[in-house]
Amino acid sequence: MAETITAAEAAKRLGVNLRTLWRWRDAGKLKEAGRAGRTVLFLAADIDELRGIKRPSMGAAELYRRLTEAQEWRDIEALREELAAQAAAEAEDKWPIEAAWRAACSMAACSPDQDARGRWEATAKKYGRWLGMADEETDKAIRSRAREGSYCTYETAKAELEDAPRDPILALTIEYDGRYVR
Repeated sequence: MAETITAAEAAKRLGVNLRTLWRWRDAGKLKEAGRAGRTVLFLAADIDELRGIKRPSMGAAELYRRLTEAQEWRDIEALREELAAQAAAEAEDKWPIEAAWRAACSMAACSPDQDARGRWEATAKKYGRWLGMADEETDKAIRSRAREGSYCTYETAKAELEDAPRDPILALTIEYDGRYVR
C-alpha cells in the first residue's frame, strides 16, 4: 500500500503554506489520494516528486530478492504489475500504452459479452493509471464510446484491438525495424 500523508504534512514537506497546496490541487498539479474522514490525504511519492526527489527504479538485485521471497502466484503477479507501472512511468514514448488503452476502452464499451466488458474496463483502467489518468477519465472515455451514435461497434473495437500491442509494456521494450512488436 502506498504511503499517504495529510495536507499539513504535505505542505510542510514542500515548504509551502496550505493555501498554496490547495491551489496546486485545484490546478491539477497535485492529486488527492483520498480522505480519512474530513482529512485530505496525498501520496507521499507525489509530494516527493514535486520536491524533485525521484523514486529509485527497482534494480536487478531487488527484483531477484523479491522473486525469491514470493510465496504465491499472486505475489509474482503483484511484482509484475509494479514493474509494468514503473516501466510505463519511465517510458518516453507512451504510444503503445495509449493505443492499448484506447482499444481496451472500446472493447469495454462495445463488447456484446457483459463479463468481457468488465474485464476490459479493468484493463483499460490499469492502462489509464499507467498513463497517469484517474479512473474517472477512463470511465468517461468508455461512456463516450458506448453512447448511441458513436463510431464504436464490436467490429471496430476488435479492429482497434488487433492494431494495438497485446502487451504494451513489452512493446515499449522491444522494437523491430523501428516498429513496435505487437
